[in-house]
Amino acid sequence: AFMTGEGLAIVTRDITELKKAEQQLLKTNKRLEELAYLAAHDMKAPLTNLQSLVQFIEESDGIKKECQGLFDKMGTSIGIMSNTIYTLNDVIAIQESHLPNNEYLNFRAEFNTVKTSLATQIKESKIKIRADFSKAPDIYYPQLYLQSILQNLISNSIKYRQPDKMSLIEIKTLEKEEGYYLIIKDNGLGMDLDNSTDTIFRLFKRMHTHIEGNGVGLYIVNSLVESHGGN
Repeated sequence: AFMTGEGLAIVTRDITELKKAEQQLLKTNKRLEELAYLAAHDMKAPLTNLQSLVQFIEESDGIKKECQGLFDKMGTSIGIMSNTIYTLNDVIAIQESHLPNNEYLNFRAEFNTVKTSLATQIKESKIKIRADFSKAPDIYYPQLYLQSILQNLISNSIKYRQPDKMSLIEIKTLEKEEGYYLIIKDNGLGMDLDNSTDTIFRLFKRMHTHIEGNGVGLYIVNSLVESHGGN
């Protein structure tokens, strides 16, 4: 630091070490993601075989009554693991695939398709959805991407709703000079963004560990949006 003639203090700082630490962290995260992808590929086949064996044992009536409870728990655990592995493989497929072609899409039509696919969850959760696409009714975008973005975000709102409150999801679109905005708002559990703004889109990151999930949904949404130049 030094003082100029006018009394202004100018401070310089060597950030070389900081940059090195950041680069090392990025490399570590990249290696961890690559290990996750490798595990997903390698575990898919044995998990499928394990599920088949469990089903075969169940159908052959080879479980003693006193062991049925433990057997059922084992089947549930295998199902959860399988869901995580298959979801990871979906992530890999997205990242390895070429960008699909853009199409002229109607937000309302794509929303209705997703809403139909989530009909059971919407009915069971008694959740209300208000959707207004009037300010930007159409978009030139890959259909698979838009549906996946909508499905993941709406599913999250359903999953992380507040049990003692009438649940509401509000969806709208806007068009500005820089592009299109898809806004999804809910009155659910919410997130502590003060300490997690930079981490909520990371692979396996979960903000509410007391609710079943695999921490992949927001990662997929972020990957899809960024792959098409959005944020």
